[in-house]
Amino acid sequence: MPPKPLEPLAKKLMKGVIVLELLGVFGAYGLFQRMNNSQDFRNTMNRRFPSILEGKSRT
Repeated sequence: MPPKPLEPLAKKLMKGVIVLELLGVFGAYGLFQRMNNSQDFRNTMNRRFPSILEGKSRT
């Protein structure tokens, strides 16, 4: 049975996806902590992106 040529590429892509997911989770947690601890930052985020603090999208 010959080796599958796409296997190494698939492993690299999967590792990349996992790294991006982890960066997203840690980024969201960092943003939450910053908004939770700083009222000035929370007010700035509310002015720039009002839908972030609502928990639902505006439709």
